[in-house]
Amino acid sequence: MIVHTVEQGTDEWLSLRLGMPTASNFKKIFTASGKPSTSADDYMYELIAEQLSGQSTFVKVTDDMQRGLDLEDEAIGIYEWEFNVETTIVGFVTNNDKTYGCSPDRMNLEVKCPRDKNHVKWALTGKVPADHFCQVQGCMWVCEQDYWDFLSYTQSIGTFCTRVYRDDEWISGMEKEMEKFLSKKNKALEKLTKREI
Repeated sequence: MIVHTVEQGTDEWLSLRLGMPTASNFKKIFTASGKPSTSADDYMYELIAEQLSGQSTFVKVTDDMQRGLDLEDEAIGIYEWEFNVETTIVGFVTNNDKTYGCSPDRMNLEVKCPRDKNHVKWALTGKVPADHFCQVQGCMWVCEQDYWDFLSYTQSIGTFCTRVYRDDEWISGMEKEMEKFLSKKNKALEKLTKREI
């Protein structure tokens, strides 16, 4: 594991991530149910395009994403107060080969600021939503941790927090699928960049 001291959202952070699979998109490689994702090839093409062009894939910031950006620090402050802990800011973390990584909201903490109805739904189930399972487990895998807290926060309702423990069976499957994904990506890159004599 390598912790890169960069500020998230900066050019340096974007450069580090360029062409690299990251935890927020691990579900495009290996699903929460433990199966190879049908989105893997499209995700591979996207990463190859980034690597060849030197340009990050443009992602339009939706209202939901903006709400998360606006409320994240507030949510973390409440989490620290409620649980009497001090969180650790982490810019970007990769495996030792720098072939995949993650950008945790904080070490051992994933924060979501959803719409009220989704917050209620998540709180009633009492567990990390399936849509975020791969990201949370992926962060534990990359950061070599045994647990991760999943925090949901809305200003009108408050917080829901659940502790998620490392799923070694899922991580083992993800590791194998990542090896296949990276091998296929490297072969495709080699084919695209090979020069005929």
